[in-house]
Amino acid sequence: MILIADSGSTKTDWCYGTEISNCKIIQTKGINPFHQSAEKIESIICQGLIPQLGFPLERCTAIYFYGAGCLPPKTESIIHVLQNNFPEADIAVDTDLLGAARALCKDNAGIACILGTGSNSCLYDGKQIIQNISPLGYILGDEGIYYYFDTKEEIVLACAEEAISRIEQGAFSIALEDIKDVANMMNHLGTLADELSPVMRFLVSVCVSQEYGNKVKPYLVQLAGRYPYYTKKIAEILGCTAAEVEPYVHLSILALNNYMIFNERALFLPQIEAAKKGLMQLAKRKG
Repeated sequence: MILIADSGSTKTDWCYGTEISNCKIIQTKGINPFHQSAEKIESIICQGLIPQLGFPLERCTAIYFYGAGCLPPKTESIIHVLQNNFPEADIAVDTDLLGAARALCKDNAGIACILGTGSNSCLYDGKQIIQNISPLGYILGDEGIYYYFDTKEEIVLACAEEAISRIEQGAFSIALEDIKDVANMMNHLGTLADELSPVMRFLVSVCVSQEYGNKVKPYLVQLAGRYPYYTKKIAEILGCTAAEVEPYVHLSILALNNYMIFNERALFLPQIEAAKKGLMQLAKRKG
C-alpha cells in the first residue's frame, strides 16, 4: 500500500492504494513544519489521518509526502512522526512544488505553479527543480487563493457570481451602445457569445450541481430583477415602450444563452434573427 500526501498550509489531501485505478482520497488539516511543532503534526496524523485509513498501518510500504514548508531541516519532524506510525514504510518528504511539478510534467521538462494559501513557481527538468525564485510567504504579499477564501464553496460561489457579472455587463453594454444599429449589435453579441461560452458553461455546471445549485439561485434571481431596467433603457433609445421591446430582449437573452451553452449556431441563428428582425421593424416604425 502506498500513501501520497499533497499538503498546503490549509489542508492536506492523502491518496492511498495499490494502483491508480483503486485509489482513495481523504483529507486532513494542513501540515506545514515551518509553522507547526512536531507535537501538532503528530496530532494531525494520529487524530486526523490514521482513523480514516482503511487498512492496517503495517501494510503501508511507502509514503511520499509533498508539503508546504518542507525544506531541510524542517522535514525531520514530519519524517520522525510518519516513521513512528508507519514502521514498515519507506518515507520521502519534499516540497509541495516538487510534487506539483512531478504530477504536472511527469518525466518532461516544464514550468509548474502553485496557487494555494501561498503561491510559488519553478522550472523543472523532468527529475528535479532546477530554478525557483523563493516566495516571500503569503503574509508578505504572494497570497494564493485560500488566503482570501476559507472554503471551496466560497470560491465556487464567488466565481459563479463573477461569471454572471461578466455575461451581464458584456451583453447589455453592447446592447446599450449599439442598439441604434441593430444588425451591428447582433453581430457583436454573437462574437461575445463565442468569447464567454466557457464562462457560461462553468456557470451552468454550478447551477445544476446538487451541492451549489440552490446557493447560486439568489444571484440568478437578482439578475432577472435587473432585466426590466435594461429593457427600459433600450426602449428609451429606440423611442418606444418597454412592453414593445421586452419580447425581443428576452428572445435575445434566450438565444445568447443557448449559443453559449450548446455552441450550436443552428439553435442560435433563428432566434437571434427573429429578435433582430423584430427590433429593426420596431426601430424603423419609430423612426
